[in-house]
Amino acid sequence: MTTLYLVRHAAPVLDYTQPQSQWVLSPEGREQAEALAAEPFWAEVKAIYSSPEVKALATAEPAARRYGLPPRVLPCLGEVERPAGQRFDNYPEAVGQYLATPKGSLHGWEPNARARGRIGACVYRFLDPGQSPEAVGPLAIVGHGLTLTLLLATILNETPSFDIWRSIRVPDWAQVEVHTEGCLVRGRIVAPFSGQRLTN
Repeated sequence: MTTLYLVRHAAPVLDYTQPQSQWVLSPEGREQAEALAAEPFWAEVKAIYSSPEVKALATAEPAARRYGLPPRVLPCLGEVERPAGQRFDNYPEAVGQYLATPKGSLHGWEPNARARGRIGACVYRFLDPGQSPEAVGPLAIVGHGLTLTLLLATILNETPSFDIWRSIRVPDWAQVEVHTEGCLVRGRIVAPFSGQRLTN
């Protein structure tokens, strides 16, 4: 079994003139990232894997600096691909529709099944001792609400849950214990997402 800490990025500036992958952290988000770096779990982490998106890397940076663990940037950890500049009057409703639509494309977003396969395969690769000397962990993954929801569904062998997505705050973290099973990642939740846990 390997311990994974699943970390959602801190609060960004919502700048719809830029692709979401380029959104930077807001002043509040920078403070959140510093507080997140004070969480005790980082002291045991052997490697930090991060989405390449600006807000994710900026969230990982304070912990990486504190513990001397430069993030390993993996494009496969990026958020579900979505059209630049797209806005919704009710974003949670759009997310619920997306998570309930495993096949095909909805809202012009990366298909649910493809994104789930991408994030699952990505994590499987760095849990393979043959490809990653840190596979025994603990490891931290810094990413995004939708892809972390899809990853957790894969780990638990469940349908992606809107309730899980809604429970993942900005920022937030969860602890899971995982193992590889065939070509899949399976495991259990040790500590669920809970923004109340964060240091203030």
